[in-house]
Amino acid sequence: MTDLELAELLSRTVANATQSREKVNAYVLFGVKYADELTGKSKKVVTLARRHWPDVGISPSAATDVEYGMRISRYVEIVRSPEWLA
Repeated sequence: MTDLELAELLSRTVANATQSREKVNAYVLFGVKYADELTGKSKKVVTLARRHWPDVGISPSAATDVEYGMRISRYVEIVRSPEWLA
């Protein structure tokens, strides 16, 4: 998957997480789900998402939250995926 495709998925995930408290969860779960593909490029993907889909309102701390999800991905499994997780 390309960086831009990952950025689009991140944007879609955040846009679909309608409640404000779900948005942080969206970043973390996105990091868990796509950890292998995001390795070494999570900040770039977040930057692309913020640049190409500014109306989504991706948080300035999104990269930190996505990377947190990546770090815990080896310990957790998404059993019941929320409908907003792309």
